[in-house]
Amino acid sequence: MKKIFFSLFSALLLSVPVVALAQTGMQRLNASASQSGLSSSPIYSIIGVLMYWLLAILGFIAIVGVVI
Repeated sequence: MKKIFFSLFSALLLSVPVVALAQTGMQRLNASASQSGLSSSPIYSIIGVLMYWLLAILGFIAIVGVVI
């Protein structure tokens, strides 16, 4: 009985990656950064652009606040 349970549990455990790959697809797992839509720029460049956007938004809000 233990051998049957162990073999069924092993088969179930070994089939989990197959089911996961069937849902996501192998193409999705092997995609590079250029295919996935992610930026290939260094992280400090991305943070710099984000900081410039935040500065522009806060500057616009400040100008609107002074005018009103």
